[in-house]
Amino acid sequence: MSTYFTIVVLLLLQLCGRIDSTKEERLESLVKRQGEPGCVDWNGIFRPENSTWMEGCVEYSCYQGGSYGPSKLGCRRNTDGVCVDIGAQWYDGCIGYECFQDGGSFGTRVFKKACSDGAGGCKDVNATWVNDQCTTYQCFEEGNYLVSRVVNQECRTCSGSCVPLGSEGFCYIIGGNTYQNCRCFQDGNYIRYQCSGFYGYQDNQEIRTRMNV
Repeated sequence: MSTYFTIVVLLLLQLCGRIDSTKEERLESLVKRQGEPGCVDWNGIFRPENSTWMEGCVEYSCYQGGSYGPSKLGCRRNTDGVCVDIGAQWYDGCIGYECFQDGGSFGTRVFKKACSDGAGGCKDVNATWVNDQCTTYQCFEEGNYLVSRVVNQECRTCSGSCVPLGSEGFCYIIGGNTYQNCRCFQDGNYIRYQCSGFYGYQDNQEIRTRMNV
Protein backbone atom coordinates (compact mmCIF):
# COMPACT_ATOMS: atom_id res chain seq x y z
CA MET A 1 0.00 0.00 0.00
CA SER A 2 2.85 2.35 0.87
CA THR A 3 4.67 1.53 -2.37
CA TYR A 4 1.52 2.20 -4.46
CA PHE A 5 1.01 5.56 -2.72
CA THR A 6 4.64 6.51 -3.38
CA ILE A 7 4.30 5.70 -7.12
CA VAL A 8 1.10 7.77 -7.40
CA VAL A 9 2.75 10.75 -5.70
CA LEU A 10 5.77 10.53 -8.00
CA LEU A 11 3.54 10.39 -11.10
CA LEU A 12 1.57 13.42 -9.92
CA LEU A 13 4.76 15.36 -9.27
CA GLN A 14 6.05 14.52 -12.76
CA LEU A 15 2.73 15.56 -14.33
CA CYS A 16 2.66 18.84 -12.43
CA GLY A 17 6.23 19.48 -13.52
CA ARG A 18 5.26 18.94 -17.17
CA ILE A 19 2.25 21.28 -16.87
CA ASP A 20 4.37 23.98 -15.22
CA SER A 21 7.00 23.55 -17.93
CA THR A 22 4.35 23.91 -20.67
CA LYS A 23 2.99 27.06 -19.03
CA GLU A 24 6.50 28.49 -18.85
CA GLU A 25 7.10 27.75 -22.55
CA ARG A 26 3.80 29.40 -23.55
CA LEU A 27 4.53 32.40 -21.34
CA GLU A 28 8.02 32.73 -22.82
CA SER A 29 6.56 32.59 -26.36
CA LEU A 30 3.94 35.19 -25.45
CA VAL A 31 6.57 37.53 -24.05
CA LYS A 32 8.57 37.20 -27.28
CA ARG A 33 5.50 38.01 -29.38
CA GLN A 34 4.62 40.95 -27.16
CA GLY A 35 8.05 42.38 -27.82
CA GLU A 36 7.69 41.92 -31.59
CA PRO A 37 5.73 44.55 -33.56
CA GLY A 38 2.64 43.09 -35.15
CA CYS A 39 -1.09 42.38 -34.90
CA VAL A 40 -3.33 39.69 -33.48
CA ASP A 41 -6.22 38.98 -35.86
CA TRP A 42 -9.78 38.01 -34.87
CA ASN A 43 -8.75 34.33 -34.86
CA GLY A 44 -6.08 35.05 -32.25
CA ILE A 45 -3.26 34.52 -34.74
CA PHE A 46 -0.20 36.77 -34.45
CA ARG A 47 0.69 38.60 -37.67
CA PRO A 48 4.04 40.41 -38.01
CA GLU A 49 4.00 44.09 -38.86
CA ASN A 50 3.75 44.79 -42.64
CA SER A 51 2.71 41.19 -43.33
CA THR A 52 -0.28 40.22 -45.48
CA TRP A 53 -2.57 37.19 -45.39
CA MET A 54 -5.71 35.92 -47.09
CA GLU A 55 -9.12 35.29 -45.55
CA GLY A 56 -11.25 33.84 -48.31
CA CYS A 57 -10.67 36.12 -51.31
CA VAL A 58 -9.82 39.21 -49.23
CA GLU A 59 -6.21 40.21 -48.52
CA TYR A 60 -5.47 41.71 -45.09
CA SER A 61 -2.44 43.70 -43.94
CA CYS A 62 -0.92 44.29 -40.52
CA TYR A 63 -0.12 47.98 -40.09
CA GLN A 64 2.21 49.84 -37.76
CA GLY A 65 0.80 50.24 -34.28
CA GLY A 66 -0.95 46.87 -34.13
CA SER A 67 -3.95 47.58 -36.34
CA TYR A 68 -4.97 45.49 -39.34
CA GLY A 69 -7.58 45.60 -42.09
CA PRO A 70 -8.44 44.63 -45.66
CA SER A 71 -5.88 45.85 -48.19
CA LYS A 72 -7.30 44.18 -51.30
CA LEU A 73 -10.88 43.06 -51.88
CA GLY A 74 -11.97 40.18 -54.08
CA CYS A 75 -14.77 37.71 -54.80
CA ARG A 76 -14.98 33.98 -55.29
CA ARG A 77 -16.14 33.15 -58.82
CA ASN A 78 -19.17 30.87 -58.58
CA THR A 79 -18.27 28.87 -61.69
CA ASP A 80 -14.92 27.47 -60.52
CA GLY A 81 -14.20 28.86 -57.02
CA VAL A 82 -11.28 31.00 -58.20
CA CYS A 83 -10.70 34.39 -56.50
CA VAL A 84 -11.09 37.41 -58.80
CA ASP A 85 -10.46 41.14 -58.32
CA ILE A 86 -12.99 43.94 -57.99
CA GLY A 87 -14.32 44.76 -61.46
CA ALA A 88 -13.96 41.24 -62.84
CA GLN A 89 -16.87 39.95 -64.93
CA TRP A 90 -17.77 36.43 -66.03
CA TYR A 91 -20.66 34.38 -67.37
CA ASP A 92 -22.36 31.23 -66.15
CA GLY A 93 -24.47 30.19 -69.10
CA CYS A 94 -26.59 33.19 -70.06
CA ILE A 95 -26.17 35.04 -66.74
CA GLY A 96 -23.42 37.62 -66.30
CA TYR A 97 -21.82 38.20 -62.88
CA GLU A 98 -19.40 40.83 -61.60
CA CYS A 99 -17.30 41.41 -58.50
CA PHE A 100 -18.22 44.89 -57.29
CA GLN A 101 -17.39 47.45 -54.62
CA ASP A 102 -19.99 50.08 -53.79
CA GLY A 103 -19.01 52.37 -50.92
CA GLY A 104 -18.39 50.18 -47.90
CA SER A 105 -19.91 47.05 -49.40
CA PHE A 106 -18.57 44.55 -51.92
CA GLY A 107 -19.48 41.15 -53.30
CA THR A 108 -20.88 39.36 -56.33
CA ARG A 109 -23.93 40.56 -58.24
CA VAL A 110 -25.71 39.88 -61.53
CA PHE A 111 -25.13 42.48 -64.24
CA LYS A 112 -26.66 40.59 -67.19
CA LYS A 113 -29.89 38.58 -67.09
CA ALA A 114 -30.88 36.37 -70.00
CA CYS A 115 -32.60 33.04 -70.64
CA SER A 116 -31.33 29.99 -72.46
CA ASP A 117 -33.12 29.41 -75.76
CA GLY A 118 -32.44 25.68 -75.55
CA ALA A 119 -30.22 25.75 -78.63
CA GLY A 120 -27.04 27.31 -77.26
CA GLY A 121 -28.19 30.93 -77.47
CA CYS A 122 -29.33 33.54 -74.94
CA LYS A 123 -32.40 35.79 -74.95
CA ASP A 124 -32.96 38.95 -72.91
CA VAL A 125 -35.69 39.19 -70.27
CA ASN A 126 -39.14 39.72 -71.90
CA ALA A 127 -37.82 38.72 -75.34
CA THR A 128 -39.81 36.22 -77.42
CA TRP A 129 -38.53 33.81 -80.06
CA VAL A 130 -39.69 30.86 -82.14
CA ASN A 131 -37.68 27.64 -82.26
CA ASP A 132 -37.46 25.29 -85.21
CA GLN A 133 -40.53 23.38 -84.01
CA CYS A 134 -42.84 26.40 -84.26
CA THR A 135 -42.85 26.87 -80.48
CA THR A 136 -42.84 30.47 -79.23
CA TYR A 137 -40.98 31.09 -75.98
CA GLN A 138 -40.66 34.15 -73.77
CA CYS A 139 -37.97 34.94 -71.20
CA PHE A 140 -39.32 35.73 -67.71
CA GLU A 141 -37.58 36.70 -64.47
CA GLU A 142 -39.22 34.99 -61.49
CA GLY A 143 -37.47 35.60 -58.18
CA ASN A 144 -33.99 34.10 -58.46
CA TYR A 145 -34.86 32.23 -61.64
CA LEU A 146 -34.81 33.09 -65.34
CA VAL A 147 -37.43 31.03 -67.16
CA SER A 148 -37.88 30.30 -70.87
CA ARG A 149 -41.60 29.55 -71.03
CA VAL A 150 -43.81 28.39 -73.89
CA VAL A 151 -46.32 31.16 -74.70
CA ASN A 152 -47.62 29.90 -78.05
CA GLN A 153 -47.51 26.65 -79.96
CA GLU A 154 -48.07 25.87 -83.62
CA CYS A 155 -47.29 22.83 -85.74
CA ARG A 156 -44.45 22.46 -88.22
CA THR A 157 -45.05 21.20 -91.75
CA CYS A 158 -42.63 19.39 -94.04
CA SER A 159 -41.96 22.68 -95.86
CA GLY A 160 -40.82 24.34 -92.61
CA SER A 161 -43.86 26.59 -92.26
CA CYS A 162 -45.97 26.80 -89.10
CA VAL A 163 -49.69 26.08 -88.94
CA PRO A 164 -52.09 26.54 -85.99
CA LEU A 165 -52.96 23.74 -83.59
CA GLY A 166 -55.88 21.72 -84.90
CA SER A 167 -54.76 22.02 -88.52
CA GLU A 168 -55.24 19.00 -90.79
CA GLY A 169 -54.03 17.76 -94.16
CA PHE A 170 -50.41 18.91 -93.99
CA CYS A 171 -47.20 16.91 -94.37
CA TYR A 172 -44.76 16.29 -91.51
CA ILE A 173 -41.16 15.04 -91.41
CA ILE A 174 -39.90 12.88 -88.57
CA GLY A 175 -36.77 10.68 -88.53
CA GLY A 176 -36.03 11.57 -92.15
CA ASN A 177 -39.41 10.25 -93.31
CA THR A 178 -42.19 12.40 -94.75
CA TYR A 179 -45.77 11.63 -93.75
CA GLN A 180 -48.94 12.93 -95.38
CA ASN A 181 -52.44 13.83 -94.24
CA CYS A 182 -51.29 14.95 -90.79
CA ARG A 183 -53.15 16.76 -88.09
CA CYS A 184 -51.83 18.17 -84.82
CA PHE A 185 -53.37 18.90 -81.45
CA GLN A 186 -52.27 19.68 -77.89
CA ASP A 187 -52.25 16.93 -75.30
CA GLY A 188 -51.06 18.33 -71.95
CA ASN A 189 -47.41 19.36 -72.36
CA TYR A 190 -47.20 17.51 -75.67
CA ILE A 191 -48.04 18.35 -79.26
CA ARG A 192 -49.47 15.25 -80.93
CA TYR A 193 -49.01 14.56 -84.63
CA GLN A 194 -51.30 12.04 -86.27
CA CYS A 195 -50.51 11.18 -89.88
CA SER A 196 -51.03 8.36 -92.34
CA GLY A 197 -48.60 5.75 -90.98
CA PHE A 198 -47.36 7.79 -88.02
CA TYR A 199 -48.51 8.83 -84.56
CA GLY A 200 -46.07 10.69 -82.31
CA TYR A 201 -45.53 13.69 -80.12
CA GLN A 202 -43.30 16.67 -79.44
CA ASP A 203 -42.49 17.53 -75.82
CA ASN A 204 -42.24 21.24 -75.00
CA GLN A 205 -40.98 22.20 -71.55
CA GLU A 206 -39.84 25.42 -69.96
CA ILE A 207 -36.16 25.98 -69.16
CA ARG A 208 -35.36 27.28 -65.66
CA THR A 209 -31.97 28.75 -64.68
CA ARG A 210 -31.14 29.87 -61.11
CA MET A 211 -29.15 33.06 -60.45
CA ASN A 212 -26.43 32.30 -57.88
CA VAL A 213 -25.94 35.45 -55.82
